[in-house]
Amino acid sequence: MALILSTRNLVCILIFCCSVIYNTYGRTDPSFRVKAVNLGGWLVTEGWIKPSLFDGIVNRDFMDGAGLQFKSVTVGKYLCAELGGGNIIVANRSDASGWETFTAWRINETSYQLRVFNKQFIGVDKNANNVVLATTTVPGESQTFQIVRNSDNANRVKIKASNGFFLQVRTEEIVTADHNGESGWGDTNPSVFVVNSIKGGEGEFQVTNGYGPKAAQVMREHWTTFITEQDFKFISENGLNAVRIPVGWWIASDPTPPKPYVGGSLAALDNAFKWAKKYSLLVIVDLHAAPGSQNGNDHSASRDGSLEWGKTESTIQQTLDVIDFLSARYAKDSSFYAIELLNEPTAPGVSLDTVTKYYRDGYDVVRKHSSTAYVIMCNRLSADNTELLSLGRGLDRVVIDVHYYNLFAEFFDRMTVQQHIDYVNNNRSAELSTVNTSNGPLILVGEWVAEWGVKGATKEDYQRFGSAQLALYGRATFGWAYWTHKNETKVQYQAYTESPGGNKYYIPSSVGEIVIPFTHQVFESLDKGYKFYKDYGRLGGFSVRKTTEKRDDDGETILLKHYVCSREGFNDPKDDSGDKVVQRRQTASQSTSFSFAKELASGYSNVGATLRDFRNFNRDLKAFVGEKDRQMLIDKFKVNQENSKSFYFAYDVDSAGHLTKLFWADPIGQRNFELYGDAVSFDATFDTNKYNMIFAPFTGVDKHDKCVTFAACLLSQESIEDYTWAFDHFVKSLG
Repeated sequence: MALILSTRNLVCILIFCCSVIYNTYGRTDPSFRVKAVNLGGWLVTEGWIKPSLFDGIVNRDFMDGAGLQFKSVTVGKYLCAELGGGNIIVANRSDASGWETFTAWRINETSYQLRVFNKQFIGVDKNANNVVLATTTVPGESQTFQIVRNSDNANRVKIKASNGFFLQVRTEEIVTADHNGESGWGDTNPSVFVVNSIKGGEGEFQVTNGYGPKAAQVMREHWTTFITEQDFKFISENGLNAVRIPVGWWIASDPTPPKPYVGGSLAALDNAFKWAKKYSLLVIVDLHAAPGSQNGNDHSASRDGSLEWGKTESTIQQTLDVIDFLSARYAKDSSFYAIELLNEPTAPGVSLDTVTKYYRDGYDVVRKHSSTAYVIMCNRLSADNTELLSLGRGLDRVVIDVHYYNLFAEFFDRMTVQQHIDYVNNNRSAELSTVNTSNGPLILVGEWVAEWGVKGATKEDYQRFGSAQLALYGRATFGWAYWTHKNETKVQYQAYTESPGGNKYYIPSSVGEIVIPFTHQVFESLDKGYKFYKDYGRLGGFSVRKTTEKRDDDGETILLKHYVCSREGFNDPKDDSGDKVVQRRQTASQSTSFSFAKELASGYSNVGATLRDFRNFNRDLKAFVGEKDRQMLIDKFKVNQENSKSFYFAYDVDSAGHLTKLFWADPIGQRNFELYGDAVSFDATFDTNKYNMIFAPFTGVDKHDKCVTFAACLLSQESIEDYTWAFDHFVKSLG
């Protein structure tokens, strides 16, 4: 996802929550998990990650994909593509809402082609008195205009057509290209427009096309400075074992890719593999941008927000050629761990049939060059997250990629810190459980971030949110990759800074400032370890001191050293009398309690609740429930299902409306089945409940030889039909 606010500093917080540094590539270790960070904004540009990359572009507000609205100063109305395109251009709209917005295709600093709603381009009909219209989908010279800005007021422009004349508004219904452009910039000049620019994408297409002939130099400097060898060293030293590197389709044509792209990203990727090998990191190559754009976003290099990938066979074949190129180039590199065939194709623009066929073909292409590399297939955005499971089950070493963000939906913006954390622990956990199955393909949480819409959140809030996600995504069978390693938009380290709302929060500048211990942490010396925990205690509000130690037989080598928190507490003092002290709780008998209550209330008649009162209450409660208990239970299960999509239940009733069968499987049981479902036990109780129903659980055994429950049912009959019904729903609920 390309619109996340994220920083390297925030990554550091999460890195130190990792528990183990792996030194093996893990291809044969079933317990191995990828713990990666995305190198977003490096080889595929994303303007929100590094806005300064665009600073040198002339007319930056007129980049490809920007929405331009032109208001005539003489009639006070906006230019509009009548019917959205395929007709003349008029100037009769008081408000700019839809057809009044033209999408810019940049030719150079001053020349543009303007695309209307229906994807035709504005042009001039030289055979019809130079009337301005939008009828062609393939732009040429007649559809190219020069936009001239007023040097004193950049919002005032004139639009020069290819015939050498300027557009003018003759009436609200007639716009022509026949004005000489003179008469100044005042409100009486029909060729003057006030322009409003709506920001478009800031991706690879915009930055390279925006710089034009300067793009090669700008991009080479970016590639060599934004991510360096020191970043790989940093990542390796701080608990991660892999990097996910987004690349664009043009990399396969390096060093002379089609314009406006420029060469050099392939050399940068080669360096990444070299550094990964040096620092024992795995590499996941992620095809982030496909020809034509698979999602219409700037991070897939869309020119103007259009999604064109998959609409022609040529875009798919070109993408397969890119996968072939990358697989062949890196298959023999020991750091090459996986390749992602396509990042975030979006439904319904990309159909399931199209992406499924492409994934099958892409898998075959990779297998021509490598039998060990994992092939990652990303779920479509805005689609069922289980739709690729059947495809993945039939192929070897396939991974399904899912992306989770507590962003991009209005209801997230209304959540508090705790509600975000609860959402991760409950809703997101259930969502992950639907794909993270023991008999399915491996699952990668390929993008997630400790960012949200909470205002005034503290450093501790971010850490809690990040830790909750780490705990959950650590269950993904392939691993996870945090988005992203660097983000230029965050301020550099200051001890304290102030948010726009005036709230103070701590911003660490580097990993050295973030002191969150993790299991198996290694220090160069005892002194450095002691300093680390002192810093940790200082931020946590407690002190740390040295206590006991254990030395080797030589008396010099320290084998074990204890550091303790100042809040460790104290042991209860021992009794030295020689007698064993036994503590027993003193309780009052029932009669004593009632007598005491009588004295307090000045008589038994004033005592509020006696044993008889409780029995009467229980009698009334049973009378209230009556025959409604079945419906109350079903209603309760429906509420559970609304709160957790993975909660499964089914029931059946007889002709009199009596409950005869009830089956249920909650998310905990489903998770137990994923982990320990290789052997399932099923049995029924001998006794029945008061409704004459037997209880029949589906159980297993965990790794501690303890019984765990997968699902359960209540049955009124022990018949083959009833047991078949129960087993059918067991299969449906757990896969």
